[in-house]
This record gives sequence, structure tokens and C-alpha cells, in this order.
Amino acid sequence: MPKSKPRFDAAASITDELIAIIDRGVLPWRKPWTVGGSSVPLRQNGEPYQGINGIAKLFAAYGFATGFRMKMPLSMPRLKGFRFPREVIAYVVWAYHRFALSTSDVEDLLAERGVIVSRETARLWVNRFGAHFAGCIRRDRPAPSDKWHLDEVFNPIRGRKHWLWRAVDTNGDTLDILVQTRRNARAARRFLARLIARFGQPRVVITDKLRSYFAPLRKLTPDADHRAHKA
Repeated sequence: MPKSKPRFDAAASITDELIAIIDRGVLPWRKPWTVGGSSVPLRQNGEPYQGINGIAKLFAAYGFATGFRMKMPLSMPRLKGFRFPREVIAYVVWAYHRFALSTSDVEDLLAERGVIVSRETARLWVNRFGAHFAGCIRRDRPAPSDKWHLDEVFNPIRGRKHWLWRAVDTNGDTLDILVQTRRNARAARRFLARLIARFGQPRVVITDKLRSYFAPLRKLTPDADHRAHKA
């Protein structure tokens, strides 16, 4: 009989990634450690951190943003009315969004480390604090580039033709997306107006050869260098 593939262990995968990132960083409490062949944070007495404290240390070292780390101190006071520390709540929200886990997966991830949090509690934390954390990540991100790449992609939705308009800066960060039913000058003007209202005037705008861009760009960004290339 053919051997069955081993079951993917999300908890082990996430833990290994976090520990690898910690090992590459430098923190005041960090020092070389090895327990049972794998690296784990140690207390002053040499004992490994367990449960909530272990997750708090892991989270403080890494943060929860994809590509961007929030400026967060290693220790923070508890939130009023919440039994768990802020680090654990932030870890739940980060793991849920970063790895596209379900709330039951997050529940299992914490339970394996000695932290009992129900999936309903995880869902409430995600709904309550997700927008706040996203705002903090946007605040700490570097300013977007003034060189924009615009394109549009055909996307049928329920049998109807739609177009996904997308703007990406020169660093590869997505500035904005907008789904519209038209691919004409009016749709291009609407999308450009959203971008300019949020990010200001661009220096360079690169598009495909869609002529619907030409008039809106001349009107809304008269000083920008428009470069049209074949898609």
C-alpha cells in the first residue's frame, strides 16, 4: 500500500517559523539557548517559558504583520476587562489573518501551548481588534512610492462582466483595488480620483495602452509623467 502523506501540522509550522525569526533577531532578553534540540525562550533561572508567557515572548519578538512589524514594547499592561495579556490577543489576531486559519485552528494552536481560548473568544477578538491592528500597521508602514503602475483585469461575477482596477507602487505594495462594471474613461477617472485623494499626486504613472486613461490623467495629474506600455 502506498504511504499516506503526513498530516500538515499548522501549529508546528507556525512555531518553527516564529522560532527561526527569533533566532535571527537581537533582543535584550535573547541569548543562545537549546532545549531538547530546538530553540525556545528561557527564563532567568534557565527554565523554558510555558503557556501564555511563552507565546507573549514569541509574539514580542516577531509582531503579527506581514512584511511590517508594529512598534510594540516587549511587555504591556493588561487590557481592562480582559483576562489575557495584550500579547496573546494580538497573537490570536495575527495568526488568524497571517496564515488564513480558522478560529478552531487558532484554538488548537493555543491549546497545544497550554493556553485555553475558545474559538468564539478568538472570533470576538478578531472582530474587535482586527481593524485597530490594521490601522497600526498602516501607520508604521513606509510612505508609498510616487511611481504607480495601473492595470485592470477581467473578472466575471455571477455571470456578469466586471473589471478589477488595481494600483501598485514601484515597491510592489498594492495601493488600492476597485471592482467596476465598466472599462472606460469614467471608470478610470473614478479610480484615479480615489488614489489621488488618498496618496496625493504621483510623479510617474505607468499603464497599458488603454486609451481610457489618457483624458483622466491629463485632467487629474497634469504634471505626472504618463508612460503607456503594451500589456
